Amino acid sequence: MGASSPLVVLTRAHADNVALVAWLGAAGVAVLEIPTADVRDVPVEPDLDAVRVWLSHARAVAFTSRHGVHSFVRQLGAEILRRPGLTVAAVGDATAEALLQEGAFVGVQVREPATGRQLAKALAQALPGGSTIVVVQPRHAQRDLPTDLLAQGYDVRQAVVYENVPPPDPESAVHAHASADAVVFAAAPSAVARLLGWSAAWRQARWVAIGSTTAAALTDAEIAAAAVCARPDLETCFATIMALLSEKTAACPQFN
Repeated sequence: MGASSPLVVLTRAHADNVALVAWLGAAGVAVLEIPTADVRDVPVEPDLDAVRVWLSHARAVAFTSRHGVHSFVRQLGAEILRRPGLTVAAVGDATAEALLQEGAFVGVQVREPATGRQLAKALAQALPGGSTIVVVQPRHAQRDLPTDLLAQGYDVRQAVVYENVPPPDPESAVHAHASADAVVFAAAPSAVARLLGWSAAWRQARWVAIGSTTAAALTDAEIAAAAVCARPDLETCFATIMALLSEKTAACPQFN
């Protein structure tokens, strides 16, 4: 990485960064990957049988991430997502795409903003009050979706199927790249907490938040986001990063 080269730090797992790394590289931008999350299945909570019973009579099942979809299918199967009368709901395009790949019809989806709170509003418009809604989530999940649904009188059942845990702290040489010229792309609130927890030096970097929830996490950490992506899709994230680097919107390169 040359001293004159712009540096962008990506905080997601490598598999999630492949396309963005290619686009940034084609634009002459150096990339440093610092994964801040290790996602893994956990035994279904409260227990597998209870969740199966909930799903057998629920009016809706709600997913807030593609990780939740994949963990759910691995442990409970995809067939239940195709049960007649069950509304499948999703936050964001990546979650919806994961559900579609499993053969589920996504009846309710929110995109802008792609948040649990927005999904709660959408479900309230689609379902009668008092309906049973199963919310699929990780351990230590954000509480906005179930809390808002409960406040609107829904029978909310929370099924935990995975967890997001921090990987080992990178070597100190990695944190030596922290500077006022570096741009950190934070793809989740946990990325903010973990990167800063590993090294406070990252406070001096310019941060790009993938959305409003992550921007709020930066505010809570007393950091002003240099930019917030209007949408979480790849093209928008790339353009937002490039605009911050060059102070103008960059055209998205085309790849075969």
